[in-house]
Formats: sequence, C-alpha cells, structure tokens
Amino acid sequence: MTQPSFSARLVRWLRNDRVMALGVFVTVAVYLTFPVALRPGSFIIGRPFEDAFESIWYLGWYKQALFDLHVSPLFVSGIFYPSGWDLRYTIFPPVYPIALSPLTAIVGPVASYNLAMLASCVFMAYGMYRLARSIGANGGGGTMAGGAVAFYPQRGGYLGGHFNFLLGSMWLPWILYGVLHAARSVHRARWITFTFSAYVLSISGAWQFAFIGGLVLLIGGLGYWFSSIRRELKAWIKPVAIGAIVAGAIAAPVVLGALAARNELGSVAEFSFNDAENTITSLERLIVPSGINPMFWDFARTTFPLTNGQDSVVALGYIPIALMLYATIKGPRSNHRAIGLALSIAGVILMLGLTLHWWGKPILLPLSAGLADHAHNFFQSIGLPLMVNDQGLQIPMPALLIYWLLPISRSFHHFGRWGLVASLGVAMLAAMGLTKLIEARSLKARTIVGSAALLLLVVEFNTQPLHDTITTDQMHRTVDDWLAAQPEQSVIIEYPFPYTLKGQSLYYTLAHHQKIVNGYSIVPPAGFIAIRPALEKWPAPETLDLLQRIGVRYILVHSFRNDNFEDVQLPALLANPRQQLIE
Repeated sequence: MTQPSFSARLVRWLRNDRVMALGVFVTVAVYLTFPVALRPGSFIIGRPFEDAFESIWYLGWYKQALFDLHVSPLFVSGIFYPSGWDLRYTIFPPVYPIALSPLTAIVGPVASYNLAMLASCVFMAYGMYRLARSIGANGGGGTMAGGAVAFYPQRGGYLGGHFNFLLGSMWLPWILYGVLHAARSVHRARWITFTFSAYVLSISGAWQFAFIGGLVLLIGGLGYWFSSIRRELKAWIKPVAIGAIVAGAIAAPVVLGALAARNELGSVAEFSFNDAENTITSLERLIVPSGINPMFWDFARTTFPLTNGQDSVVALGYIPIALMLYATIKGPRSNHRAIGLALSIAGVILMLGLTLHWWGKPILLPLSAGLADHAHNFFQSIGLPLMVNDQGLQIPMPALLIYWLLPISRSFHHFGRWGLVASLGVAMLAAMGLTKLIEARSLKARTIVGSAALLLLVVEFNTQPLHDTITTDQMHRTVDDWLAAQPEQSVIIEYPFPYTLKGQSLYYTLAHHQKIVNGYSIVPPAGFIAIRPALEKWPAPETLDLLQRIGVRYILVHSFRNDNFEDVQLPALLANPRQQLIE
C-alpha cells in the first residue's frame, strides 16, 4: 500500500480539531499581547510601577541564586535590609520561578516572564477546550469555551502584572477535566492523581488558589464523584489515597514552609474587615463591559465610576453569558449543566464579597431602632464591624461567614478573583449552548456561526491597542550603571515611599546589585514593618540616625515633573551636613 505523502499527512494533521483549536488560541494570544508576543525580551505590559516588575524580579533572583550564587533562593538578605526577606510565604511561591530558572538563564527574566505568560493563556484555553469536548461540545463550542476562560477580562488584566494568577488559574479547567475522567475511567487512581496534582500546581502559582481551585475541586467532586462514591465507597478509597499521597509529596515542602512562614507573620498576613471590603465586587460591575477593552474604556469608567477600589474588569462577557442562558433554557438536564451553573453561581456570590454593594456603596437592610441595637451588639460581640445605624444594616454575604469562621481565609485578597471560578462555569455552559445552537445545521452553517461567535468574543475581550507597555530600554537607569560600577556593594534606600515601595524597586536591583532597605510585598517582613514609621520621617534626624545605624550609604530620590524638587526640596536636603549630593 502506498504511504500518504508528507504534505498529505501534514494537511491531515493541521485539520485535526485539537491542532486547529491550539492554532486559534496561539493566534489570539499573540494578537491580544502584541507587540510583546513578537519581542518578548524587550516589551512589558504595564507601567513602570506595575506588579509585572515584581514577577520579573522573582524570576531573575531565583536564576541568580541557583545558577550564579549557588545559594537557597528562599531567603534574600539584600531586600528589606537589614532584616531580609523570607520568600516561603510571598505572592509568588517558589515552584514556577525554580521551574523557569533554566529558561531564565537562557533568555533573561523579561523574555522568560513573557513567554510563560503567553504559554499560560494557551495552556488554559486548551484545557478548557478538552474539558468542553469531554462534556459533549463540538469543536466550535470547545474553542469558544477556551477563549472565554483564557482571555476572560480579569485574566486580561492580569497580563499587566499578576503573573502568579495567570499561572495558578491556567490549571482550573484541568482540575475539572481530571475530576470528570476519574469518574469515567477504569484508571481511576491515575486520574485522581492527575486531579490532585493539577490542584497543587494551581496553588503553586499563588496561595489563594488553595481556595479558588479548592472550590472547583469541591463542586466538581460533588457533581461527578458523589453518587459513585456512595454506591462503591471501597473502590474509591485506594485511588483517592494514592492521588493524595502523590500530590502531597509534591506539595509538602512548599506548603509546610509557607505555613511556617505565615504563622511567624501572624496577623500581619491577614486583611482587616475594612481592607477586605475595599476589594469586593459591587453588583453593577457584573453588567459593565470589559474595562480593559479600548472600545469600552471610557464608558466603563464614566458611566460606571470605580469606587472603593472596585475591580474594573470582572465582566464575564455578554457573548458567553448569552450562550450560557441558551444552554440553560434549551439544553438537556445533565450533571455538566448542573456543575456549570454551580460554578457560575458560587463564583458570582463570592465575588460580591463580605457585604452586598450597589454603585460602590453598601445596600442597607432597614431595621427598627431596637433591632438595629441588637444587631450592632451581636456583630460587635463576634468581632465583625458591620455598619449598623438608624438607616439599616449592611446585608451580609456568604463570604462574611467564611471570613469569620476561617481566620486563614483572611489572607485572601480581592474578591473579584472568584470570577475565575464563575468564568469556568460560564464557559462550560457557553460551549454547550453554542453546540446546541449549531448542532442541526450544515457544515458550512456550523463553520460560519461558530467562527462568528468566536470573532465576537475576541472583539468583546479585545485589549488592542494596549494602553500601557514599556520597554526594557525605558526602564534603564544610568544611576544603576553607576551603582553597579562601584567597587563595593552598598546599602541604599529609595524615596519617596509611595512610589518606591513598588515592584520596580525590586527590578532595579537586578541591574545595580545593591542591598536595599525598601522593597515590595503585599505582606512585608515584620522587620521592615517595625522600622517603617521611622523611615517615613526622612529627612528627620531620627531617620538619618536609623539609616546610619543600619549602614545606608546612598539615598536615591525620585523627582517628578512639577514637584519643584531642584528649587525647593533639594536645597533643604543639602542644608543638612549629614547628606551630600553625589549626582
């Protein structure tokens, strides 16, 4: 028999549904991140003070520690000097920086960061595609679902710096994919191990995925495993034990170190009620179009003004929601539909945070004077400062109960992130909806309708032209060259704190290699917190005493346009003989 030619085999391979879906995901990812995708070593999405530079520093530091210094990367003495910085409990656990360190050593931290960012989008989209196909969606429905989660506007916002959340979220559809196949396959232990490992790798992106991925695992497990476990409990014990042991062995070194570091931080690692309230999603944000789409940018900010730190990009997408509603109304009843709805509803409820808000302000439940007094006393007695006055009571939400009963949940920051769970459920149902919509049509009609739906999704989730990009050349500072050229390593501090306690201060250390008193972390080390009040009084004498005591040699001062630095501030600084102008 004559073997098909190479070109024939190539054409057949390219027409494979999975390959075509991957091609779509790569194309969309490259388009939405242009020009970064084409010049990953030169461009960065974000502004000079965005979190992207924190993540780039992590990659650079782990590479430096492992390949150049040959030391443990889990503690860095030169950041937040003199106390140093314990990296076991930070926003970016060590797994991915270590895994990416060979790539970082080859292409540099900026290119390593951008390539991993792009890969996370494609990997998540493909995982959602495989999940959608596994629940009966056709190729168009699966591709739609992949785009709906991987390029969901909140993840689009994370392209500007929340690298850890991109890496953590990319495993969410794979968790559910593993749960589904563990219920179907005779190789149950293998799939349960896969599921738990995906969960661990999700947490390895950011600690908050212990909650986010845990909810996906809980809802999926209840939906796909519960009835089977109830019927044949003994058959499940061994595979679940094997999966837990394997995943636990992977997670143990990281998780135990993180828990120990968190316990040392204590209440410093927890967000107060008021801080948590500032990160809830107000009800109207659910109907606002994507706030990072240039087409909706002004509308999303003027018609629906941001208040109280509200997230501007929690939109789940009008196209996916329309298809979701179609599947809910027209689609057959199934476990898949129930799980998709459960994920959507649970994610949205948790997004709304501790108390219910509309237009950025609490919705108050009217109470009589007597009831208001009782409610006030009750919530005060259990340590929850809900607003209770003569106008009424803030309406508590389920997240408030979790916040109260589970102190460890108080480390969860930004309730809008529960939208990642909601988007997963919406995408499942959108895949089913698009499949139902086109299933009885001709191939040509299916192709046209499916392509149109995907195109509309890309238009709705579009980020081009990118509002904020910066190049490595623009981030270059001549002062870093000067510092790096000094014969001895010194201790420096950068002012003013509102600007320099950001990720770019970490990034600059990759160039100048000096120890710095400041740094950047959502949860700073206790040693820095203790001296920060004195540091913030600079140039007061007590601050200069402290800087001298801890060995600071250089103070870098950032001046900004129209701040009269050279005319007013600089002469005042030089009037003190303890400070000398170097350059």
